[in-house]
Amino acid sequence: MRLGIPNPVPLAFDPKGADENIREVFENDVARTLWLSLKSLTIVRPGFEETCLKIAEYLEENGVPNSPNELEDILNGYFNLPRYPGSIHYGTEVAGRILPYLTGDETDLTYKIVLSR
Repeated sequence: MRLGIPNPVPLAFDPKGADENIREVFENDVARTLWLSLKSLTIVRPGFEETCLKIAEYLEENGVPNSPNELEDILNGYFNLPRYPGSIHYGTEVAGRILPYLTGDETDLTYKIVLSR
């Protein structure tokens, strides 16, 4: 089964009215891209927003990696980035799906608010 990231990613909430951690993630382009893509591809745990912000900070300071393997290492915390309890190992396939959005090879990953009544 191939993993896919919908673009736009459907959200059942408005990030502008969410808690501070979510608002902070959505104000940072890199953190938002990580959040939208990883949330679409995997199960996440508490502390996910903080981890997205820390990884975004690392990528902004050190640059986006050139390969899915390098991004996989970053996502899995091999550079002493904080991982949240019970976190999942992100594989090369997940990293490969995200990398084009971080490098600009794909158009920006966006979201659409879909609220049910």
